[in-house]
Amino acid sequence: MQEYVSHRLAVFSIAGCFLLAAGCKEPQAQARQTNAHVSPSSLSCSESLEKYPRQVVLFILDRSLSLRRGTRDQWDEIRAEASRLLRRVAPATRVFVRFISGQSYPDEEQVLSAVIPEESLPLQCPPFDPRCLMAEQRRKALLHCVDDARERLAVAVENLTPVRANHTDVWGAVAAASDVLSAYPQSQRVIVIYSDLIDTVGTTLPSQLPGLAQTQVIVRLVKNGNPKEVAQRLSTFSERLATWGAAVQTLQPDGPIDSAIFIQPSITGSLLTTAK
Repeated sequence: MQEYVSHRLAVFSIAGCFLLAAGCKEPQAQARQTNAHVSPSSLSCSESLEKYPRQVVLFILDRSLSLRRGTRDQWDEIRAEASRLLRRVAPATRVFVRFISGQSYPDEEQVLSAVIPEESLPLQCPPFDPRCLMAEQRRKALLHCVDDARERLAVAVENLTPVRANHTDVWGAVAAASDVLSAYPQSQRVIVIYSDLIDTVGTTLPSQLPGLAQTQVIVRLVKNGNPKEVAQRLSTFSERLATWGAAVQTLQPDGPIDSAIFIQPSITGSLLTTAK
């Protein structure tokens, strides 16, 4: 009898251990899933915004010899400020960088193209919701993608050392910008031009440039010539772009730039009526 009882106790003990193990298996797995750490290195940064970005910013940088005056090369200043702005481009932005040269329209003058990923808002997870908590950890792990994309663009611009052009095709660059931006009719569109606007080519433009409609054009003016000549060039440029529906804002190198386009501005002020 005693041997029979001992045998039954042994069976119950084994069964109890099995049931305990089975019963604890799911909570332990759940705990591991809830507390799991998502490594940024295990995730890839998505570029799904390539076709539908919130905004598109196209930089046009003048690489012509007219920006070289004596021992001072204003190209270095252009490159430095463009790099600073690229480190502050807002998330969900498609960025292009083109040159003004002697022939600005060909595709070869587009030197950079990239996406600044979207930055999603924090999730409000209820307690003990493993799926939501995992999604929030994934979101946090992907935050580096925005800064990494900005830094890659900024460094790429800092490393640009283009051959200086003997002529300046400003209007060819404008036509190319229209072609690029026309592919993004639903996005906020911005052109940032660094140039003295001295056109020496006279490219003939079509009567319609749809990519410029409702586009904000920011001219970061590089001074070249007497004030009367500079004012005349700006007037001609602004009036002509207005006929295609663009809104032109001219800024001195130390002028304010829109905080809705470039986050964490080092200077205050806004250009667009939607900016606060």
